[in-house]
Amino acid sequence: MAHNLLLPFSSVSKDDIHIAGHKGVVLGELLKAKIPIPDGFIVTTSAYSEFFREGNLFEKVQHIITLIDFTDKRTISHGSEQIKKIICNTSFSEDLAIEVFKSYSRLGDSLHDTPVTLIPSLTQKSIQNLFQDKSTQGEANLLVTIRDIWASFFDSSILSQVHEKNIDYKKDSMAIIIQKSYSFGKSGRLYTTEPFSKNKTKTLIKAHYGMPSNSELDGKEDVYLVDKLSHSLIDKKITKQTEMYSKNGQDENKTQVPKSKASLQKLNLEEIEELSVTAEKIEKLLYFPQEVTWGIENEKTYILQINQLDFDIFQSSYAKPLLPTATQLYINITKEEDPHNVAVAPADGVGFLDGSWIIKQMGIHPKELIQKKKEKEMTEKIADVIENYCKAFIPRPVIYSFSNLNSSEHLLLKESKLHETREQNPHLGYRGALRYTTNPELLHIELEAIKRVRNKAGLKNIWLMLPFVRTIKELEEMKKIISSTGVYRSPTLKIWLSLDLPSSALLIEDFLKIGIDGVSLNLDHMASFLLGVDFKNPEISHLYQKDDPSLLWIMDFVLKVLAKRNMPSILIAQDEALSSNLLERAIKIGVRTISVNPSAVVNTRQLIAETEKFLFMKD
Repeated sequence: MAHNLLLPFSSVSKDDIHIAGHKGVVLGELLKAKIPIPDGFIVTTSAYSEFFREGNLFEKVQHIITLIDFTDKRTISHGSEQIKKIICNTSFSEDLAIEVFKSYSRLGDSLHDTPVTLIPSLTQKSIQNLFQDKSTQGEANLLVTIRDIWASFFDSSILSQVHEKNIDYKKDSMAIIIQKSYSFGKSGRLYTTEPFSKNKTKTLIKAHYGMPSNSELDGKEDVYLVDKLSHSLIDKKITKQTEMYSKNGQDENKTQVPKSKASLQKLNLEEIEELSVTAEKIEKLLYFPQEVTWGIENEKTYILQINQLDFDIFQSSYAKPLLPTATQLYINITKEEDPHNVAVAPADGVGFLDGSWIIKQMGIHPKELIQKKKEKEMTEKIADVIENYCKAFIPRPVIYSFSNLNSSEHLLLKESKLHETREQNPHLGYRGALRYTTNPELLHIELEAIKRVRNKAGLKNIWLMLPFVRTIKELEEMKKIISSTGVYRSPTLKIWLSLDLPSSALLIEDFLKIGIDGVSLNLDHMASFLLGVDFKNPEISHLYQKDDPSLLWIMDFVLKVLAKRNMPSILIAQDEALSSNLLERAIKIGVRTISVNPSAVVNTRQLIAETEKFLFMKD
């Protein structure tokens, strides 16, 4: 039998990534630094390897993988199910099971089954965020859950990533952290460096009652800004919390926060100071700013999870309550982003979830997929992406813009030459509403995805945006196709028009007569056609200026018409934050919402607040 199948945290050092995974090594280092963590142990990569060897799983799994066509989602899914079935039908060796039971019994008493959390700890950091923690209770359930996590390495989505990144599942495997679970009275996250301004002298702490990591509690936390040197409180935001999640065994239950506590400050000064001191220790130990999940049970604080803080992705939700603005700020999703990372931004919703990148991600021309009868797979893929963003942002709206790929972008997809004509000027060619109205099959598929998100997943915060609409007739046709599939405008399903062309902007009043719920003005698209500049071409991109007088005139004209009609409006900027001059004009006229890329959210929120304050004082 191999050695080191299970290890206590105290036996793990920073050189043991190959046996304990990245997360396991971090826990070992925390324990050595006397930073409190829940008791537990690690099922090492050696246990994973022994389980696979004794069950002859490496040979069986490899045989199935060689038969998978990784360009075909159906064969990936079929292969994934076969592999997971084989793994889940394989029994533990008696020796390994006994070792697990012994370590598990040390976490509690002999009379009760101790609830535990199982955390995958990958040796390959690049795929760590693809795996989910699990909770369980009892010896038999523990073995089943360990096996399920090993099998999850071969989930269809993970299997594709493993193949794409050329990761060897035999060598680059996983350990599993098993920790005692608590029913925390208070929990939350802290950021060892304040992420709003990247100020290294301050720590940010977020706290709520009950268990950590429930997305329903996002925005309902207290927020504390702490000086890292003195550990004294600089500023705070106290938020009323009426519901919390508590743990009963392995189940989480929603309960009411006692009315006497609902509006009180959740952390006292001693708890804030203790968390600040711990944050400082963690940052010194791991060298870089970290995002830390913590919990307090019976007046004892535990550190639960640690991830390196990515300033480019993370945007401080602390900024939002400290900078309340009348003008809403939305976020653009124009490429694949982690939904939960972008959802913590100080944004009021998603103003532009671009369907173009979702279609590109499929890798094959949509008409080819339709021809091969793969509409169901397409629907599922689109629905999965939309559902993830809607869940992360709920109850904030997510505006999904149908694909606006032009012919040159379609030609980059596989099998495109069979379905696409090479245009002389694709920027002005077959795209947007015209493509949908002449070939509505793809629109039907995207609408089926919308219906699945709304009806099956029960997410009613999804709205729609119609891109690159050239004429009134195109808008009428798009609306007919949408309603023909059983998708109707309602208070929870709004249909927006994207203004991408100067001609559409000049006819805005005629478009409004057809019946829409809001208008977005895409500044980048508008400027490109108005100025005759491809802003993605580095040789002429310097000619593209958002402060150009003609663009400002178009913007003023459109926003004045919309304000007069009391019609919701969004100003979309994709390449950079808006200038103070343009923002001042837009807010003064009455723009309702600004939507920018994730990297520009914090600065734009600050700029909106300053602009509104300036205009208020000026008046």
